[in-house]
Amino acid sequence: MKRRQAIQTILGLPALTATGTLASSVNLLLPDAVATGKLTIVPNAVVREIAVDKNTGNANVVIVGASCLQSTCLLLNSKSPQHPNGLGNSMSTETHY
Repeated sequence: MKRRQAIQTILGLPALTATGTLASSVNLLLPDAVATGKLTIVPNAVVREIAVDKNTGNANVVIVGASCLQSTCLLLNSKSPQHPNGLGNSMSTETHY
């Protein structure tokens, strides 16, 4: 919960409220993100990796909203000198669960 609140703060999104619907990026993240005017949606995009700065290892804010398996594949494919095992996988745990 704290992570979601931190992301909302970074993106300037209002707090999410319970709607009684199943949780998904479509009904939890997109409506508020669209309302900010800061969201760029690229429909039918094919993404192989998330590019990071070669010197710092940092990337712009990116929200990965693919399926569970495809999001994991995307993060694992996003390797750099600072992230040799992929983004978010510094302890090699993404493939263990």
